Amino acid sequence: MSLPFEPLWVLALVVAVIWIAALLQSALGFGQALIAMPLVTLLTDVRTASALVAVAGFSATLLILAGQRQQVNLREAWRLIVGSAIGVPLGVLFLTRLPEPVIVGGLGLMLIVFALYNLAHLQLPHLHQQSLAFGFGALAGMLGGAYNTSGPPLVVYGMLRRWTPEQFPATLQSVFLVNGVLVLLAHSQSGLWTVQVGLLYIAGLPLLPLAVGLGRRLNRALPREQFVRAVHLLLLVLGSVLLHAALTA
Repeated sequence: MSLPFEPLWVLALVVAVIWIAALLQSALGFGQALIAMPLVTLLTDVRTASALVAVAGFSATLLILAGQRQQVNLREAWRLIVGSAIGVPLGVLFLTRLPEPVIVGGLGLMLIVFALYNLAHLQLPHLHQQSLAFGFGALAGMLGGAYNTSGPPLVVYGMLRRWTPEQFPATLQSVFLVNGVLVLLAHSQSGLWTVQVGLLYIAGLPLLPLAVGLGRRLNRALPREQFVRAVHLLLLVLGSVLLHAALTA
């Protein structure tokens, strides 16, 4: 799946997407892959997009976590991490074995459901049973292995557990970090690292620190509720585009 751009334009657009996605993750604590995966998939193909977003997201997570490590709640994170380790190989297996329209359609549907869930402002119960974190972590690992979108189950779990605004982004990054290592290892074993992925990553790498720094400023400056709503409306549009592309492929 590709758009009618010359390779240089594709390179520039992919780098811009990676930069904007890293900025959003720094500002909100999540969203890097949710934004990057659908857009990069439209510009290249889903397997190239998955490998590129994985390595770029891992780099952004390292930069973000370096400034927020004191806020990490390891008592909440470790169960999610263990569950994620179980789910990642299954997600990568789906990515490498299923037809591309099925993978793209699944990504589109997941984005639509997550966006509608957040836009509906549902009142969630307070989850006291921490053992359920293993299940949320496993689902996050599967989505991370297939789409690099491990964020939705983790965000829902954090809301159910009533994480504080300070704990939310930092604890998410700690899970993303370990999840990212597992996904990168699985991608390398599955032959998803290509010369194209390497060139795209190298082209976007110098801009990542700038994106993370601007994201931290946005976190403090912008009205968070309106900003998050705009992101979820964008996810709804992107999910619809991907689902339509999969159904008409």
